[in-house]
Amino acid sequence: MAKASMSKRRQKGGEEAAVRERILEAAFAAFMKSGYATTSTLEIATRARFEARALRASWQQTGNADRLHRRARQAI
Repeated sequence: MAKASMSKRRQKGGEEAAVRERILEAAFAAFMKSGYATTSTLEIATRARFEARALRASWQQTGNADRLHRRARQAI
């Protein structure tokens, strides 16, 4: 039983990493197209195929918007 729960946790972590990567790629594309100041969370969420409400909540709670912006700028 412990192996099954460990595997599920590992799988969930992999899924979360994939979602973060999709969001980062979507944000980078949106920033390049529209600029940081005019890019909305709805645009990023739509490009990333992610729920906009969940994206906004995550950003507000953890300050991810600044981190996302920094990572996108580093990729340029």
